[in-house]
Amino acid sequence: MTYILFQKELYRVKLDGSGRVRFPVNNASCIAVDSVSRYLYWGSLSWSTISVISLDGPMHYRRVILTSSNATVASPVDLAVDLINGFVLEIERNIVMSCSQWLD
Repeated sequence: MTYILFQKELYRVKLDGSGRVRFPVNNASCIAVDSVSRYLYWGSLSWSTISVISLDGPMHYRRVILTSSNATVASPVDLAVDLINGFVLEIERNIVMSCSQWLD
């Protein structure tokens, strides 16, 4: 499986292009996949948020983990997952900002 961000919508697709499923994610500007804990993180430029959703099960585990009101999220342009140290890293205009320790 692979995850494709297209026109602010997120899809899970088999490598041969079949089986496209739309994820319930709106206004995504960047994504990062935690392949160990099976979570997908996405940032929204429109809402200045970083959110998480489970890749397994009925996709009911979904929540906003950082907003501009509780952190310094302003305009996330990219995200990265640091599996060794357990961080989700936010990149804003070429500045790496450590979001928080959200990984299991």
